[in-house]
Amino acid sequence: MKKNEFFFKSKDNETNIHMVIWEPDGTINAIVQVVHGELEHMGMYEEFAEYYTRGGILVVGIDLIGHGFSTNNETRKMVLNREGAYEDLVSDIDTCVEYVKGLHVGVPYVLMGISFGSVLVRNYLIKYPKKIDGSILIGECDVNNMKLNLLERQVRKEIKKYGDISASLKYRKIINRWNKKIKNNNTSYDWMNKSNEMINKYINDQLRGVDVTNCYFREMILALRNIQGIDKIKNMDTNKPILIMAGKEDVSTNYGKDARKLCDKFKKCNIYEVMVKIMEDNRHDIMHDDNRYKVYDYIYGWISQKIYRGIAARRDEVLVDGVENAQEQQDKYLRAVREKQAKEKYKE
Repeated sequence: MKKNEFFFKSKDNETNIHMVIWEPDGTINAIVQVVHGELEHMGMYEEFAEYYTRGGILVVGIDLIGHGFSTNNETRKMVLNREGAYEDLVSDIDTCVEYVKGLHVGVPYVLMGISFGSVLVRNYLIKYPKKIDGSILIGECDVNNMKLNLLERQVRKEIKKYGDISASLKYRKIINRWNKKIKNNNTSYDWMNKSNEMINKYINDQLRGVDVTNCYFREMILALRNIQGIDKIKNMDTNKPILIMAGKEDVSTNYGKDARKLCDKFKKCNIYEVMVKIMEDNRHDIMHDDNRYKVYDYIYGWISQKIYRGIAARRDEVLVDGVENAQEQQDKYLRAVREKQAKEKYKE
Protein backbone atom coordinates (compact mmCIF):
# COMPACT_ATOMS: atom_id res chain seq x y z
CA MET A 1 0.00 0.00 0.00
CA LYS A 2 1.19 3.49 -0.86
CA LYS A 3 0.03 6.46 1.21
CA ASN A 4 0.16 10.02 -0.11
CA GLU A 5 -0.89 13.20 1.69
CA PHE A 6 -1.11 16.77 0.47
CA PHE A 7 -3.16 19.96 0.73
CA PHE A 8 -5.32 22.07 -1.58
CA LYS A 9 -7.09 25.40 -1.08
CA SER A 10 -10.68 25.07 0.09
CA LYS A 11 -13.64 26.65 -1.64
CA ASP A 12 -13.83 28.96 1.39
CA ASN A 13 -10.56 30.57 0.15
CA GLU A 14 -9.10 30.32 3.66
CA THR A 15 -8.57 26.71 4.68
CA ASN A 16 -5.89 24.38 3.38
CA ILE A 17 -7.68 21.05 2.97
CA HIS A 18 -5.80 17.90 3.92
CA MET A 19 -6.24 15.01 1.46
CA VAL A 20 -4.98 11.45 1.95
CA ILE A 21 -4.85 8.67 -0.64
CA TRP A 22 -4.23 5.02 0.18
CA GLU A 23 -3.35 3.22 -3.05
CA PRO A 24 -3.05 -0.55 -3.64
CA ASP A 25 0.32 -1.90 -4.73
CA GLY A 26 -1.30 -3.67 -7.69
CA THR A 27 -4.17 -2.95 -10.05
CA ILE A 28 -6.93 -0.62 -8.85
CA ASN A 29 -10.38 -2.22 -9.23
CA ALA A 30 -12.41 0.61 -7.71
CA ILE A 31 -12.13 3.84 -5.72
CA VAL A 32 -13.90 4.60 -2.45
CA GLN A 33 -13.93 8.20 -1.25
CA VAL A 34 -14.78 8.44 2.45
CA VAL A 35 -16.65 11.49 3.73
CA HIS A 36 -16.18 11.38 7.49
CA GLY A 37 -18.65 12.46 10.17
CA GLU A 38 -18.65 15.47 12.46
CA LEU A 39 -15.70 15.68 14.88
CA GLU A 40 -13.83 12.98 12.91
CA HIS A 41 -10.84 13.04 10.57
CA MET A 42 -9.51 10.77 7.83
CA GLY A 43 -6.86 9.21 10.04
CA MET A 44 -9.67 7.30 11.73
CA TYR A 45 -10.19 5.36 8.49
CA GLU A 46 -6.63 4.14 7.96
CA GLU A 47 -7.47 0.62 9.15
CA PHE A 48 -10.39 0.52 6.70
CA ALA A 49 -8.06 1.74 3.94
CA GLU A 50 -5.42 -0.89 4.72
CA TYR A 51 -8.10 -3.60 4.56
CA TYR A 52 -9.49 -2.38 1.24
CA THR A 53 -6.19 -1.75 -0.54
CA ARG A 54 -5.38 -5.43 -0.01
CA GLY A 55 -8.46 -6.11 -2.13
CA GLY A 56 -7.45 -3.74 -4.92
CA ILE A 57 -9.55 -0.75 -3.87
CA LEU A 58 -8.06 2.73 -3.59
CA VAL A 59 -9.34 4.70 -0.59
CA VAL A 60 -9.25 8.49 -0.48
CA GLY A 61 -10.71 11.27 1.62
CA ILE A 62 -10.28 14.78 2.94
CA ASP A 63 -10.42 16.29 6.40
CA LEU A 64 -13.45 18.54 6.10
CA ILE A 65 -13.08 22.22 7.00
CA GLY A 66 -12.50 22.50 10.74
CA HIS A 67 -11.48 18.85 11.14
CA GLY A 68 -8.18 17.02 11.53
CA PHE A 69 -5.42 18.85 9.67
CA SER A 70 -7.89 21.12 7.81
CA THR A 71 -8.06 23.71 10.57
CA ASN A 72 -7.00 27.32 10.90
CA ASN A 73 -6.86 27.40 14.67
CA GLU A 74 -5.08 25.57 17.47
CA THR A 75 -8.20 24.85 19.51
CA ARG A 76 -9.60 22.36 16.96
CA LYS A 77 -12.84 24.33 16.79
CA MET A 78 -15.15 23.57 13.91
CA VAL A 79 -15.45 27.02 12.36
CA LEU A 80 -17.15 27.90 9.07
CA ASN A 81 -16.78 31.45 7.78
CA ARG A 82 -20.25 32.15 6.38
CA GLU A 83 -23.87 31.05 6.35
CA GLY A 84 -24.36 28.46 3.64
CA ALA A 85 -20.78 27.24 4.03
CA TYR A 86 -21.91 23.62 3.94
CA GLU A 87 -21.79 24.18 0.17
CA ASP A 88 -18.03 24.74 0.53
CA LEU A 89 -17.77 21.30 2.14
CA VAL A 90 -19.57 19.78 -0.85
CA SER A 91 -17.33 21.68 -3.27
CA ASP A 92 -14.20 20.44 -1.47
CA ILE A 93 -15.50 16.88 -1.79
CA ASP A 94 -15.89 17.50 -5.51
CA THR A 95 -12.34 18.84 -5.80
CA CYS A 96 -11.16 15.53 -4.38
CA VAL A 97 -13.41 13.55 -6.75
CA GLU A 98 -12.16 15.43 -9.81
CA TYR A 99 -8.51 15.07 -8.82
CA VAL A 100 -8.64 11.33 -8.18
CA LYS A 101 -10.81 10.61 -11.23
CA GLY A 102 -8.25 12.47 -13.32
CA LEU A 103 -5.51 10.19 -12.01
CA HIS A 104 -7.49 6.99 -12.60
CA VAL A 105 -9.70 7.48 -15.63
CA GLY A 106 -12.44 4.88 -16.06
CA VAL A 107 -12.07 3.28 -12.63
CA PRO A 108 -15.44 2.88 -10.85
CA TYR A 109 -15.92 5.55 -8.17
CA VAL A 110 -17.94 5.19 -4.95
CA LEU A 111 -18.73 7.98 -2.49
CA MET A 112 -19.25 6.79 1.09
CA GLY A 113 -20.58 9.13 3.80
CA ILE A 114 -20.71 8.41 7.51
CA SER A 115 -23.11 10.23 9.87
CA PHE A 116 -23.06 13.93 8.83
CA GLY A 117 -20.85 12.81 5.97
CA SER A 118 -23.84 10.94 4.53
CA VAL A 119 -25.81 14.21 4.52
CA LEU A 120 -23.00 15.83 2.55
CA VAL A 121 -22.92 12.89 0.14
CA ARG A 122 -26.64 13.32 -0.52
CA ASN A 123 -26.06 17.02 -1.19
CA TYR A 124 -23.31 15.97 -3.59
CA LEU A 125 -25.59 13.50 -5.40
CA ILE A 126 -28.13 16.28 -5.92
CA LYS A 127 -25.58 18.82 -7.16
CA TYR A 128 -23.39 16.42 -9.18
CA PRO A 129 -25.64 13.48 -10.13
CA LYS A 130 -23.48 12.10 -12.96
CA LYS A 131 -19.97 12.17 -11.50
CA ILE A 132 -19.80 9.00 -9.42
CA ASP A 133 -20.89 5.39 -9.98
CA GLY A 134 -22.48 4.55 -6.63
CA SER A 135 -22.88 5.77 -3.07
CA ILE A 136 -23.02 4.43 0.48
CA LEU A 137 -24.92 6.26 3.23
CA ILE A 138 -24.13 5.20 6.80
CA GLY A 139 -25.86 6.32 10.00
CA GLU A 140 -28.06 9.10 8.63
CA CYS A 141 -30.93 10.15 10.89
CA ASP A 142 -34.27 11.28 9.48
CA VAL A 143 -35.26 14.80 10.51
CA ASN A 144 -38.47 16.32 9.14
CA ASN A 145 -38.90 19.98 8.25
CA MET A 146 -40.82 20.77 11.43
CA LYS A 147 -37.93 19.55 13.59
CA LEU A 148 -35.43 21.32 11.36
CA ASN A 149 -37.31 24.61 11.72
CA LEU A 150 -37.30 24.24 15.50
CA LEU A 151 -33.60 23.35 15.60
CA GLU A 152 -32.71 26.27 13.35
CA ARG A 153 -34.57 28.75 15.57
CA GLN A 154 -32.81 27.39 18.64
CA VAL A 155 -29.33 27.49 17.15
CA ARG A 156 -29.86 31.03 15.84
CA LYS A 157 -30.81 32.11 19.36
CA GLU A 158 -27.59 30.55 20.65
CA ILE A 159 -25.57 32.34 17.96
CA LYS A 160 -27.16 35.65 18.90
CA LYS A 161 -26.48 35.07 22.60
CA TYR A 162 -23.10 33.29 22.60
CA GLY A 163 -21.63 33.83 19.14
CA ASP A 164 -20.77 31.66 16.13
CA ILE A 165 -17.80 29.77 17.52
CA SER A 166 -19.15 28.84 20.95
CA ALA A 167 -19.90 25.17 21.53
CA SER A 168 -23.49 24.39 20.59
CA LEU A 169 -25.49 23.72 23.74
CA LYS A 170 -28.34 22.28 21.67
CA TYR A 171 -26.05 19.78 19.96
CA ARG A 172 -24.71 18.68 23.35
CA LYS A 173 -28.25 18.19 24.66
CA ILE A 174 -29.14 15.98 21.70
CA ILE A 175 -26.03 13.83 22.18
CA ASN A 176 -26.63 13.56 25.94
CA ARG A 177 -30.23 12.50 25.31
CA TRP A 178 -29.07 9.75 22.97
CA ASN A 179 -26.40 8.60 25.41
CA LYS A 180 -28.87 8.36 28.31
CA LYS A 181 -30.78 5.73 26.35
CA ILE A 182 -27.77 3.40 26.65
CA LYS A 183 -27.99 1.32 29.82
CA ASN A 184 -24.97 1.34 32.12
CA ASN A 185 -23.13 3.88 29.99
CA ASN A 186 -19.61 4.70 31.17
CA THR A 187 -18.73 7.61 28.87
CA SER A 188 -20.45 10.33 26.88
CA TYR A 189 -19.79 8.33 23.71
CA ASP A 190 -21.37 4.96 24.49
CA TRP A 191 -24.21 5.72 22.07
CA MET A 192 -21.66 5.52 19.24
CA ASN A 193 -20.53 1.92 19.65
CA LYS A 194 -20.12 -0.96 22.08
CA SER A 195 -16.36 -1.39 21.97
CA ASN A 196 -14.67 0.06 25.06
CA GLU A 197 -11.35 -0.16 23.24
CA MET A 198 -12.59 1.89 20.28
CA ILE A 199 -14.38 4.42 22.50
CA ASN A 200 -11.18 4.99 24.50
CA LYS A 201 -9.23 5.30 21.26
CA TYR A 202 -11.72 7.94 20.10
CA ILE A 203 -11.53 9.86 23.41
CA ASN A 204 -7.72 9.92 23.32
CA ASP A 205 -7.47 10.90 19.65
CA GLN A 206 -5.62 14.22 19.61
CA LEU A 207 -6.93 15.17 16.16
CA ARG A 208 -10.64 14.64 16.73
CA GLY A 209 -12.90 17.63 17.24
CA VAL A 210 -13.84 18.66 20.76
CA ASP A 211 -17.17 20.43 20.24
CA VAL A 212 -19.58 21.16 17.44
CA THR A 213 -19.78 24.96 17.28
CA ASN A 214 -22.95 26.97 16.78
CA CYS A 215 -21.98 27.92 13.24
CA TYR A 216 -21.20 24.32 12.33
CA PHE A 217 -24.46 23.03 13.79
CA ARG A 218 -26.32 25.69 11.80
CA GLU A 219 -24.64 24.42 8.62
CA MET A 220 -25.52 20.82 9.52
CA ILE A 221 -29.16 21.90 9.76
CA LEU A 222 -29.01 23.81 6.46
CA ALA A 223 -27.39 20.83 4.74
CA LEU A 224 -30.19 18.60 6.05
CA ARG A 225 -32.80 21.07 4.84
CA ASN A 226 -31.31 21.08 1.35
CA ILE A 227 -31.95 17.35 0.88
CA GLN A 228 -35.55 17.40 2.08
CA GLY A 229 -38.42 16.84 -0.30
CA ILE A 230 -39.19 14.67 -3.28
CA ASP A 231 -38.15 17.41 -5.72
CA LYS A 232 -34.58 17.35 -4.35
CA ILE A 233 -34.31 13.56 -4.50
CA LYS A 234 -35.51 13.60 -8.11
CA ASN A 235 -32.39 15.60 -9.03
CA MET A 236 -30.30 12.51 -8.26
CA ASP A 237 -29.35 9.99 -10.96
CA THR A 238 -31.95 7.23 -10.57
CA ASN A 239 -29.70 4.67 -12.28
CA LYS A 240 -26.85 4.81 -9.77
CA PRO A 241 -26.86 2.16 -6.99
CA ILE A 242 -27.12 3.24 -3.34
CA LEU A 243 -26.40 1.25 -0.18
CA ILE A 244 -27.93 2.52 3.08
CA MET A 245 -26.55 1.16 6.35
CA ALA A 246 -27.32 1.63 10.04
CA GLY A 247 -26.95 -0.15 13.35
CA LYS A 248 -30.00 -1.86 14.81
CA GLU A 249 -29.11 -0.41 18.23
CA ASP A 250 -28.41 3.11 16.94
CA VAL A 251 -30.59 5.52 18.91
CA SER A 252 -29.78 8.41 16.53
CA THR A 253 -31.38 6.61 13.54
CA ASN A 254 -34.37 5.37 15.56
CA TYR A 255 -32.75 1.94 15.79
CA GLY A 256 -32.20 1.68 12.06
CA LYS A 257 -35.77 2.57 11.10
CA ASP A 258 -34.64 5.85 9.52
CA ALA A 259 -32.57 3.86 7.00
CA ARG A 260 -35.66 2.00 5.83
CA LYS A 261 -37.64 5.25 5.64
CA LEU A 262 -34.94 6.79 3.47
CA CYS A 263 -34.96 3.74 1.21
CA ASP A 264 -38.74 4.08 0.76
CA LYS A 265 -38.32 7.77 -0.14
CA PHE A 266 -35.78 6.88 -2.81
CA LYS A 267 -38.00 4.19 -4.30
CA LYS A 268 -40.91 6.62 -4.52
CA CYS A 269 -38.62 8.74 -6.71
CA ASN A 270 -37.89 5.77 -9.00
CA ILE A 271 -34.49 5.03 -7.48
CA TYR A 272 -34.87 1.26 -7.41
CA GLU A 273 -31.19 0.28 -7.28
CA VAL A 274 -31.14 0.88 -3.51
CA MET A 275 -30.41 -1.57 -0.70
CA VAL A 276 -30.67 -1.37 3.08
CA LYS A 277 -28.43 -3.28 5.48
CA ILE A 278 -29.12 -3.09 9.21
CA MET A 279 -26.20 -4.34 11.29
CA GLU A 280 -27.73 -6.36 14.12
CA ASP A 281 -25.09 -5.83 16.82
CA ASN A 282 -24.16 -2.21 16.18
CA ARG A 283 -24.98 1.26 17.44
CA HIS A 284 -24.18 4.41 15.45
CA ASP A 285 -20.53 4.06 14.43
CA ILE A 286 -20.56 0.75 12.57
CA MET A 287 -17.14 1.51 11.04
CA HIS A 288 -15.37 1.47 14.43
CA ASP A 289 -16.75 -1.39 16.48
CA ASP A 290 -15.57 -4.88 17.41
CA ASN A 291 -17.35 -6.38 14.38
CA ARG A 292 -16.13 -3.72 11.94
CA TYR A 293 -14.56 -6.31 9.63
CA LYS A 294 -18.00 -7.78 9.06
CA VAL A 295 -19.10 -4.28 7.98
CA TYR A 296 -16.04 -3.91 5.75
CA ASP A 297 -16.75 -7.27 4.11
CA TYR A 298 -20.39 -6.44 3.45
CA ILE A 299 -19.50 -3.13 1.81
CA TYR A 300 -16.75 -4.80 -0.22
CA GLY A 301 -19.21 -7.43 -1.45
CA TRP A 302 -21.73 -4.75 -2.43
CA ILE A 303 -19.08 -2.80 -4.36
CA SER A 304 -17.96 -5.98 -6.14
CA GLN A 305 -21.50 -6.91 -7.10
CA LYS A 306 -23.10 -3.54 -7.82
CA ILE A 307 -20.22 -1.36 -8.96
CA TYR A 308 -17.38 -2.96 -10.88
CA ARG A 309 -19.30 -6.07 -11.95
CA GLY A 310 -22.47 -4.24 -12.91
CA ILE A 311 -20.89 -1.08 -14.27
CA ALA A 312 -20.58 -2.33 -17.85
CA ALA A 313 -24.32 -2.77 -18.11
CA ARG A 314 -24.89 0.83 -17.02
CA ARG A 315 -22.18 2.60 -19.04
CA ASP A 316 -22.31 2.85 -22.81
CA GLU A 317 -24.49 -0.28 -22.92
CA VAL A 318 -21.36 -2.41 -22.86
CA LEU A 319 -22.23 -5.75 -21.26
CA VAL A 320 -19.61 -8.29 -20.32
CA ASP A 321 -20.88 -11.82 -19.63
CA GLY A 322 -19.35 -14.90 -18.10
CA VAL A 323 -16.48 -13.26 -16.29
CA GLU A 324 -16.14 -14.17 -12.63
CA ASN A 325 -12.95 -12.33 -11.81
CA ALA A 326 -13.66 -8.67 -11.01
CA GLN A 327 -10.37 -7.44 -12.45
CA GLU A 328 -10.96 -9.33 -15.70
CA GLN A 329 -14.41 -7.74 -15.78
CA GLN A 330 -12.98 -4.25 -15.39
CA ASP A 331 -10.20 -4.79 -17.94
CA LYS A 332 -12.61 -6.22 -20.49
CA TYR A 333 -14.99 -3.33 -19.94
CA LEU A 334 -12.25 -0.76 -20.50
CA ARG A 335 -11.13 -2.51 -23.69
CA ALA A 336 -14.72 -2.50 -24.98
CA VAL A 337 -15.09 1.22 -24.24
CA ARG A 338 -11.80 2.04 -25.98
CA GLU A 339 -12.83 0.00 -29.03
CA LYS A 340 -16.15 1.83 -29.16
CA GLN A 341 -14.42 5.21 -28.87
CA ALA A 342 -11.97 4.26 -31.63
CA LYS A 343 -14.82 3.26 -33.95
CA GLU A 344 -16.62 6.55 -33.29
CA LYS A 345 -13.44 8.50 -33.98
CA TYR A 346 -12.89 6.55 -37.21
CA LYS A 347 -16.43 7.39 -38.37
CA GLU A 348 -15.71 11.09 -37.87
